[in-house]
Amino acid sequence: MTEVYNAKRAAPRGQAEAERIAKYGAMRFGEYATGRKAGQRDLGPASVVHLLPLLAADQ
Repeated sequence: MTEVYNAKRAAPRGQAEAERIAKYGAMRFGEYATGRKAGQRDLGPASVVHLLPLLAADQ
């Protein structure tokens, strides 16, 4: 963990943003949200109800 933290601290400030843009820039919202939803451990029922129509509208 310390190595990862130190690497992030040593990286130029804009590098993290550039990496996010490279990873997510061309990704559609539905793809991102589906992956994000799958990674959530405790996604409440109200959140699911709100999220599902957004996912359906993007497709």
